[in-house]
Amino acid sequence: MVERQKRKRDEMAQKGQHFGGHRSFAWETDGMTPVDHEFEHIQEAAHVALAGASPRSLAAGWMAHGVKTTSANVDPLNRDPLGKESPSAPTLPATGA
Repeated sequence: MVERQKRKRDEMAQKGQHFGGHRSFAWETDGMTPVDHEFEHIQEAAHVALAGASPRSLAAGWMAHGVKTTSANVDPLNRDPLGKESPSAPTLPATGA
């Protein structure tokens, strides 16, 4: 990245401004305004994780409840859009739902 771009990104970060990319989960595109229903998922996940749940079980729970990501609903369990497991993702048993 050229120096001019680095300076601009640093300047925007210091001002708390969003400088591109996908919208972060639980935040509007301005990076300052929370998305209430997504923020509730984050708060619940924090409590469950602190109680010992794995990140993978949190992702599976969100998928089961239809929680969508901010980037075209990319599967948080790292499967391709056709539902096939990627080589790096372990296979989960079917839930029968």
